[in-house]
Parts: sequence; structure tokens; C-alpha cells
Amino acid sequence: MDTIHFQELISPYLRNLMEKVKNEYGENSAEYRALYYQYVASDAELLVNKEHNAKHYEAGYESDSALRFMERLYKRQATIDITLACVAHCRYCLRQNYNLGALSEKDMVEISQILGEDPFLKEILITGGDPLLAYKTLIPLVEYIIQNAPNIRIIRIGSRLPVQEPDMMADELFDCFERNRNKVTFEVAMQINHAIELQPEARNQIERLKSVGVRLYAQNVLLKNINDSNFP
Repeated sequence: MDTIHFQELISPYLRNLMEKVKNEYGENSAEYRALYYQYVASDAELLVNKEHNAKHYEAGYESDSALRFMERLYKRQATIDITLACVAHCRYCLRQNYNLGALSEKDMVEISQILGEDPFLKEILITGGDPLLAYKTLIPLVEYIIQNAPNIRIIRIGSRLPVQEPDMMADELFDCFERNRNKVTFEVAMQINHAIELQPEARNQIERLKSVGVRLYAQNVLLKNINDSNFP
């Protein structure tokens, strides 16, 4: 059988948490499976599916310019992909087949200017990969958007870093949110698929985000044997 094409990547924090949960709840517990099936590669991934994991509705711009980092799904919202890097690979990830280069400062300026030209745009979703991991790219991009696109009122960031490796959340991120909280509304969208993920370390970072004015919400993915009804 061919090898799994999407590399298994599990952060040290998650590996330690999985071991802790296995010892506390058991290897066949719903709590352990909730972590195991999200991150451990399986030969089942080699099964051929009718639908290929392409970009969101093929909504990406075909261009060699900064537009290649952008997708437009809705009139009032655009999406910017700034990185493919994550600390862990979710096995259901849509973006494993993306091909994304490095976002340069020139690209950031161009993107912010393009956003500022469309008065219908009010929200930006910055995603990846994990933007909070790529904070050295995320922070200047946010600053350029605030400077060049005053029509953008909400900057939403998709991240799982608080539940995948909470200690890697840089202080610079919180400084950026605090510094700009009166200029734009920041939201962080996390995928929290099981209560076991809300460990004290994760909760501390979530509370810290709230303290600098970030709105938080979860986008839960319905996953077999993780958060459906198929528990022992």
C-alpha cells in the first residue's frame, strides 16, 4: 500500500496530552479517541474520495501577484492565506493540497491596498496553516490593513494554536491586539472538537486573548468517533 501523502505532525504538547489522557481515561475512551483520530495518520486516508480537497469552491484568484494569497467567497468578506505551517496536522485538513509561497512585505502592501479599494468588504479572514504561529507575518499584515483599508472593520483569524501548543503563542501577538483593539475588531476562530481539548494551558491562553479585547468562537467539525454519537 502507498504511504500516506499528508505527513503526520503532532506537537509535543499534544503528544504529552494524549499520553496523559490515555493513562487517565484508557486507550478506548472517548477522550483519548477524540485526540487520537484527529492527529494520528491512518491508512483509511488512502481511500479514494469522489470529492477532491481543492480550494474553497475554487474561489482563489489565479495570479502570480499578491492575489494568489486571497480567496473571495462573499461580498463582504475575503480570505487571506498567509502560511501553510501548523504545529500539528489535523487529518481532515482541507488545505493539505494547497500550494502557497511566502508572503512578502510587498505582497502585504498590495493586498491591503486592494482591500481598501472595495467598499463592500468589511471583514477579513486570515488563515493558513496557523496565522498565530506565523506572527511575524501576521502582525505587519494587520498593521497594513488597518493603515490602507479603513473599510475593514473585522479581522478574523483562524487558529488552533491555543489547543495544539499554547506556550507558542508569542507576547507580540497580544501586544498587537491590545494596541489596535480600538481601530478594528479582532476575532479568533478555533476548532475545538471535544471538551478534552480545553485543558488549563489552553484555557489560560483563551482568557489572555479575551483580556486584550479579542472575540472568540469555535467552529466545530463533526467528526466520526470524535464528537458524533459513536462512543463506547
